Amino acid sequence: MNRIDILFRERKNDILSVYFTAGYPNLSSTAGIIKALADSAVDMIEIGIPFSDPLADGPVIQRSNEKALKNGMSLNLLFRQLSDIRKEVKIPLLLMGYLNPVMQFGMENFCIQCSEIGIDGLFFPIFLLWFIRMNISQYSIIMISIMFYSFHLSLRQAEFQLLIKSAMVLFIWFLPHL
Repeated sequence: MNRIDILFRERKNDILSVYFTAGYPNLSSTAGIIKALADSAVDMIEIGIPFSDPLADGPVIQRSNEKALKNGMSLNLLFRQLSDIRKEVKIPLLLMGYLNPVMQFGMENFCIQCSEIGIDGLFFPIFLLWFIRMNISQYSIIMISIMFYSFHLSLRQAEFQLLIKSAMVLFIWFLPHL
């Protein structure tokens, strides 16, 4: 059973999930931040994959993405930095980002890397229907789609039902832009 499933089965309330951008504030700080958060009673960590054009995010996350990319963060480097993280961190880890870097990396290779490292879930703010049709359950990863109705996604009822049926877990978030 996935660590996210276990967390939500054991606790229904007061779950603290913290987001940070990989490669920010320093290129080599990602694993240290994860370990510090895990040691600080955080229940789940969302690791942001930096992207050059994070339109669905507010200015703080946009700036952290910009800095992380200037620092040299990439998916290849992130996976290398996380390669031994499960030796010390037992709480759920999720990757959050945009599909563009994942598509460049290769969808199947991305899922394989996530599975090998022990990533428990994926968050994508704008979601393509064909991606959820891919059978990612074989990699023991939960797909979490975050949809911003005020942005680029408009679904017909049938597509929305397919989306819900295809995803193991579906969170619908509306994040305020501060």
